[in-house]
Amino acid sequence: MSDNTNKDEQQPNYDIPAIISEYVSDLLPDDEEWDETTEEEIENEVAWAFFICVTAWNHAALPADCAAIYLAQAEEAFCSENGLDMWNEAKSDVLNMAANMGERYPTSDHIIIDHELESLDDGAIGLAIDIIPIDEAIVALRETN
Repeated sequence: MSDNTNKDEQQPNYDIPAIISEYVSDLLPDDEEWDETTEEEIENEVAWAFFICVTAWNHAALPADCAAIYLAQAEEAFCSENGLDMWNEAKSDVLNMAANMGERYPTSDHIIIDHELESLDDGAIGLAIDIIPIDEAIVALRETN
């Protein structure tokens, strides 16, 4: 999976993978704190951080009515897997981060429709994303409501 923009399509206003990676880094513990952590726990922490950041990006980018629809859809999907208590924690994190992202990136014009973590050759974790222009997302979200 990769950023699905090409020369024929509108390029995003921002480097979305770099922004998401920056926010994820801020959420994750420092390297020393991973010493007592199992590989599965690390994977779960990283996946959680990416979920929060991707959801926050999309929420911040969308107009209020679509952001509400998107958040309701995210809640439904999340709760079916993890339960309401975890959603309440996630939602608080998402809304706080979305407010920050909205201030820092007020003209975001694409949302993330899919993301995948990839192991890179150097051992680092990379982010592959699929994005769509915000106009397409708005139409799709309003049609589902």
